[in-house]
Amino acid sequence: MCEGCRHSSHPNHSFGYIADLAVVERARLTAVGTQCGELAQLLQSRLDELHHASKTCAQSAEDAVQELRRWMDEVKAALERRQQQLTNEIRQIQQVWFKDHSQTLF
Repeated sequence: MCEGCRHSSHPNHSFGYIADLAVVERARLTAVGTQCGELAQLLQSRLDELHHASKTCAQSAEDAVQELRRWMDEVKAALERRQQQLTNEIRQIQQVWFKDHSQTLF
Protein backbone atom coordinates (compact mmCIF):
# COMPACT_ATOMS: atom_id res chain seq x y z
CA MET A 1 0.00 0.00 0.00
CA CYS A 2 1.30 3.45 -0.74
CA GLU A 3 1.81 5.97 2.05
CA GLY A 4 -1.16 8.09 0.90
CA CYS A 5 -3.57 5.13 0.95
CA ARG A 6 -2.51 4.19 4.41
CA HIS A 7 -3.53 7.61 5.74
CA SER A 8 -6.73 7.81 3.64
CA SER A 9 -5.43 10.85 1.85
CA HIS A 10 -5.22 9.17 -1.46
CA PRO A 11 -8.84 8.35 -2.42
CA ASN A 12 -8.36 7.95 -6.21
CA HIS A 13 -5.45 5.59 -6.09
CA SER A 14 -5.46 3.36 -9.19
CA PHE A 15 -4.43 0.26 -7.26
CA GLY A 16 -6.62 -1.58 -4.80
CA TYR A 17 -5.70 -2.05 -1.21
CA ILE A 18 -3.23 -4.79 -0.47
CA ALA A 19 -5.81 -6.45 1.76
CA ASP A 20 -8.24 -6.64 -1.19
CA LEU A 21 -5.53 -8.04 -3.42
CA ALA A 22 -4.60 -10.61 -0.80
CA VAL A 23 -8.20 -11.89 -0.64
CA VAL A 24 -8.39 -12.21 -4.42
CA GLU A 25 -4.99 -13.88 -4.66
CA ARG A 26 -5.81 -16.23 -1.80
CA ALA A 27 -8.98 -17.27 -3.62
CA ARG A 28 -7.03 -17.82 -6.83
CA LEU A 29 -4.39 -19.84 -5.01
CA THR A 30 -7.10 -21.92 -3.35
CA ALA A 31 -8.67 -22.60 -6.76
CA VAL A 32 -5.29 -23.54 -8.20
CA GLY A 33 -4.62 -25.79 -5.22
CA THR A 34 -7.98 -27.48 -5.66
CA GLN A 35 -7.32 -27.96 -9.37
CA CYS A 36 -3.86 -29.39 -8.63
CA GLY A 37 -5.41 -31.81 -6.14
CA GLU A 38 -7.99 -32.96 -8.70
CA LEU A 39 -5.29 -33.38 -11.35
CA ALA A 40 -3.12 -35.32 -8.89
CA GLN A 41 -6.05 -37.67 -8.15
CA LEU A 42 -6.70 -38.11 -11.87
CA LEU A 43 -3.02 -38.80 -12.48
CA GLN A 44 -2.93 -41.36 -9.66
CA SER A 45 -6.02 -43.03 -11.07
CA ARG A 46 -4.41 -43.24 -14.52
CA LEU A 47 -1.19 -44.58 -12.99
CA ASP A 48 -3.20 -47.25 -11.17
CA GLU A 49 -4.92 -48.21 -14.43
CA LEU A 50 -1.55 -48.36 -16.20
CA HIS A 51 -0.09 -50.51 -13.42
CA HIS A 52 -3.07 -52.87 -13.64
CA ALA A 53 -2.80 -53.05 -17.44
CA SER A 54 0.93 -53.73 -17.15
CA LYS A 55 0.33 -56.58 -14.69
CA THR A 56 -2.39 -58.00 -16.94
CA CYS A 57 -0.06 -57.84 -19.94
CA ALA A 58 2.77 -59.51 -18.01
CA GLN A 59 0.42 -62.27 -16.83
CA SER A 60 -0.84 -62.75 -20.37
CA ALA A 61 2.72 -63.08 -21.64
CA GLU A 62 3.53 -65.61 -18.90
CA ASP A 63 0.39 -67.57 -19.77
CA ALA A 64 1.44 -67.59 -23.42
CA VAL A 65 4.91 -68.89 -22.49
CA GLN A 66 3.38 -71.66 -20.36
CA GLU A 67 0.94 -72.61 -23.13
CA LEU A 68 3.78 -72.70 -25.66
CA ARG A 69 5.80 -74.98 -23.36
CA ARG A 70 2.83 -77.32 -22.92
CA TRP A 71 2.29 -77.40 -26.67
CA MET A 72 5.96 -78.10 -27.33
CA ASP A 73 5.88 -80.91 -24.74
CA GLU A 74 2.88 -82.41 -26.53
CA VAL A 75 4.67 -82.15 -29.88
CA LYS A 76 7.80 -83.79 -28.43
CA ALA A 77 5.74 -86.60 -26.92
CA ALA A 78 3.95 -87.16 -30.24
CA LEU A 79 7.30 -87.22 -32.06
CA GLU A 80 8.72 -89.72 -29.58
CA ARG A 81 5.65 -91.96 -30.00
CA ARG A 82 5.97 -91.78 -33.78
CA GLN A 83 9.70 -92.47 -33.55
CA GLN A 84 8.98 -95.54 -31.45
CA GLN A 85 6.34 -96.74 -33.92
CA LEU A 86 8.70 -96.31 -36.87
CA THR A 87 11.54 -98.00 -35.00
CA ASN A 88 9.26 -100.97 -34.21
CA GLU A 89 8.15 -101.18 -37.85
CA ILE A 90 11.78 -101.17 -39.04
CA ARG A 91 12.66 -103.94 -36.59
CA GLN A 92 9.69 -105.98 -37.76
CA ILE A 93 10.73 -105.50 -41.38
CA GLN A 94 14.29 -106.54 -40.51
CA GLN A 95 13.07 -109.67 -38.74
CA VAL A 96 10.88 -110.65 -41.66
CA TRP A 97 13.66 -110.01 -44.14
CA PHE A 98 16.21 -112.00 -42.12
CA LYS A 99 13.78 -114.91 -41.66
CA ASP A 100 12.92 -114.98 -45.36
CA HIS A 101 16.52 -114.77 -46.52
CA SER A 102 17.95 -117.05 -43.90
CA GLN A 103 15.76 -119.88 -45.14
CA THR A 104 16.82 -119.36 -48.73
CA LEU A 105 20.52 -119.27 -47.93
CA PHE A 106 20.60 -122.68 -46.29
